[in-house]
Amino acid sequence: MVLVLAVGFGLRIWKLDQPIMWCDEAESSINSLTILEHGVPVEHYLGLPIFENTLTEKWPESKEYEFRDSSYSKKGLAIYHGWLPLYSVAMSFKLFGVEPDIDPTNVTPLHDEAAIRLRTMAARVPAAICGVIFLILLYKAGCEMYGPDAGWAALLCAAVAVPMVNIARQARYYSMTAALSAGCCLAGWRMFSRGRWRDFVFGGIVFSMMFHTHILTFAIASAAVATLVPAILKKHDKAWRKLFLFAGVITVLTLPWLIMSGFLGAAQSVPKAVATMKLPDDLIAWPQRYWQISLLLSSGMAWVVIVLLKPHWIPKRILAPFQKDRAAFLFLSAWIILGFLMFMFLIPAASLFFQRLYLGAVGPGIIFGAMLFAGFGRAIGGRVAVSVACVGFVIFAYANTRAGYWWQRNKVGQARLGELVADMRNWQTKPGTRIYASPNDHLTLTFYTGIPIQSIAPVRKSFLDSYAGDVIFIDCTVHVFPISYEAVRDAAERFKAPIAESEVPDWCDRINRVASARKLTSKVKSTLPKTDALPAFAEGIIQWQLDISPTWADQYNFAYSNPAMFRGYQFDDFDKWWQVFFYRFVDPASRIGDNLNFANRMKHSNARVLPTLWTVYTSPKVESVEQAADDMERP
Repeated sequence: MVLVLAVGFGLRIWKLDQPIMWCDEAESSINSLTILEHGVPVEHYLGLPIFENTLTEKWPESKEYEFRDSSYSKKGLAIYHGWLPLYSVAMSFKLFGVEPDIDPTNVTPLHDEAAIRLRTMAARVPAAICGVIFLILLYKAGCEMYGPDAGWAALLCAAVAVPMVNIARQARYYSMTAALSAGCCLAGWRMFSRGRWRDFVFGGIVFSMMFHTHILTFAIASAAVATLVPAILKKHDKAWRKLFLFAGVITVLTLPWLIMSGFLGAAQSVPKAVATMKLPDDLIAWPQRYWQISLLLSSGMAWVVIVLLKPHWIPKRILAPFQKDRAAFLFLSAWIILGFLMFMFLIPAASLFFQRLYLGAVGPGIIFGAMLFAGFGRAIGGRVAVSVACVGFVIFAYANTRAGYWWQRNKVGQARLGELVADMRNWQTKPGTRIYASPNDHLTLTFYTGIPIQSIAPVRKSFLDSYAGDVIFIDCTVHVFPISYEAVRDAAERFKAPIAESEVPDWCDRINRVASARKLTSKVKSTLPKTDALPAFAEGIIQWQLDISPTWADQYNFAYSNPAMFRGYQFDDFDKWWQVFFYRFVDPASRIGDNLNFANRMKHSNARVLPTLWTVYTSPKVESVEQAADDMERP
């Protein structure tokens, strides 16, 4: 056990500072830094309101912002995400000596590479610890619901399974949700199987922790345990009193927060995915995409039904391992089905990313799979029974993995951030300069630089058009298909203009940047690099890049990952994804493309394409929108 947990923990903390945070991790980290500053997660950081979600609520009181973020209540407190993971990250920051940045006038990156690595690791440590707790709870639940063979199968599979390792390496609520889903499953089963007073108290505490971690998974767990209530009432003395105790503990630990935070009423303004879903197509999209997992779970449930209704069809040797513990199989089956349906019908549209669907049922799902493999191991019998269960389940998990461990991701993110931070250190900004970034990249940049950088999405077009000072917009979108070293080398040979091997990286960088600059020439006043003619082989590559880029963006198929947000939209450029996502419920057609709030400022801006293909637009003060149009006509 110690060895397995050590291996599992090692996989979760190995190179924990890699890769750099993606925007959602930065969002949680900034929320946690506001806890260190204010005691609770609030809606502002470094003097700016925090924007992280699709825009739905108008903000007529603000001259700068057209919208406020629905992730926060009218009382200015975070309500879209549970507080327990945020406080765990805040505690980790405190222990590692990471402090919130407090100077809203700062325009110079504050954190060097060592500090960036420390901030990344500190934010992720709580998730890694929860990942180990998840393993322990899976083992306990598997043992109590079926036996040690199921416990070991669940433990070993989750210890090394790539998805389970990866969620425990992100500064998000995922790892704690997974751990508590296993904890709620264990608590619910103990209330049914043992029925002691302390089991109901334990259940109340664990369910309350789940509420403060992920409310939807709390609802799923509650619905699943509700299926056990008739059996609990029939099986145990004073069951009603014990259930009231269970409900009372949850009420005491959750109701004050509901009232104090302003959650009641505010959460109803967030659009639900079901309002924009296409039924029944979207209901079967996830099972089709992850057909191997769906096949295992659905065939396992079908097997349980056969065991329950047609036991005479099955030889006794195979039937016996499943018949005795059929209540556990039925309970877990109900949980998995409820988890799927409640996620699809209750999840906010902005969160309907299929990768998150497993959160509501991952703990019970792994236990269910482990019990299936353990049951067939018992049917085989002999000394190999446990080995069959463990090895079979681990092989299944690895055979259906589509990605590598988190730290094996390429390091493009680090390179891009490093290049941008180095560039920012050389900025000569004037007083009053506003710095914006593409959403939600502004969260990552703010967290790592200590500079107040705002999302461009919620800002009023009228404010940007009339703002008297300079405006800098950091666009973290890659606009052209990046060409490789090999493609540059091959093109040069085809055009009979071979280049030295040492020159290939420079040519690759130059071609990619010039291609990006040419794509921007109709939108800006000037570009760097210049768009002068290059040798024939380079021109051929650039033309191909410009031709393929619209198809490249559209082939990404955003609607496949979140149909509720992206269905029906074409993407001829990657920056369209955030324009659709953030304006999805506020008439996106009137706000994207040429109608973008920054479009007029962009027309007289100087665009610098960095080697990483991110673009920095510097827009100096203009007297009027008409002057911006005149700038475009000047040679």
